[in-house]
Amino acid sequence: MRRIRESGATLRSRYVPNSLNDAALRSRYVHLSYIKMIRKINRTLGKMKVAAVRLYLNSLANFSTKRAGNQTVRLFGSPRKGLLLATDKAYLQTAKWETLTLNTHKIQTYRWQSSGQKILLAHGWESNSARWKPLIALLQAANFDIIAMDAPRHGETGGRYFGAVLYGEMMDIVVNRFKPSIIIGHSIGGFTATYYLHRFEKQKKDPSVSALILLASPSNLRYIFDIFLDFVGVNKRVKTGYYSEFARLAGNTTEAFTAENFCQDLTIKALIIHDKTDDVAPFSDAIKIKNALKNAEYVPTEGYGHRLQDVFVYNKIINFLNK
Repeated sequence: MRRIRESGATLRSRYVPNSLNDAALRSRYVHLSYIKMIRKINRTLGKMKVAAVRLYLNSLANFSTKRAGNQTVRLFGSPRKGLLLATDKAYLQTAKWETLTLNTHKIQTYRWQSSGQKILLAHGWESNSARWKPLIALLQAANFDIIAMDAPRHGETGGRYFGAVLYGEMMDIVVNRFKPSIIIGHSIGGFTATYYLHRFEKQKKDPSVSALILLASPSNLRYIFDIFLDFVGVNKRVKTGYYSEFARLAGNTTEAFTAENFCQDLTIKALIIHDKTDDVAPFSDAIKIKNALKNAEYVPTEGYGHRLQDVFVYNKIINFLNK
């Protein structure tokens, strides 16, 4: 079902109390009443969708845990948002667009070219390259050569689904093309950067990446997966099928497929920034990654949440890059 937008509509005057005679107050009351009504409708519709998905997956698992697991992986790999809005496209038009390919998948990149060191930016779940706009302005002022990539099935990048393995394979294509010396990753983008470095970069005779910056990056995806599966309310058979399918696609179990393990053999310098109030990636994961990296600087923050969109964070990044 299509979500009803929370703008561009009015209610009839009979819904407004007579006590609100002032036109401005009446208009504001109408708007707030409309917003409240739409949010209530959307909450109801959301619960109905979740209930329908729960019934479908639990019923499917009675016949085949494998098929139920496959469908759950597809569901979890289908972002609800992350496509470029008009404002995102307008900003990204200030960069040079270059489209790369991985098999049949399109990989969209954006470049703000300069004579300085090359930096690759990798965003997180349900986001796109426009999320880096505030940081890019500071990096441009410092003369860095900036490349951003959209993740699978996000922004302008193609793909039937999103997955850290596919993201890492696409990152390898982008690194081979641009040869960045620094990777900055937010959330699952940071996790993917550790996976890429572990699987691809360390195998190269002449690796280009010498520094890594992780922003609110999880270590073990199992925590996030469990939250998702519990939210949907699937049964144990579905969970079993899901984790079996994940292990098949990733080539490892969720217990072993962690940023902590990927970082064990990395010697490049790194900066880890993680907020204590992060409600998506556990703060404890940052400690695990820090302990695994041999040459890491660790900056805990408080009050910036998972997004870490603040000038304090940006200044820490610039200071680290200038060392």
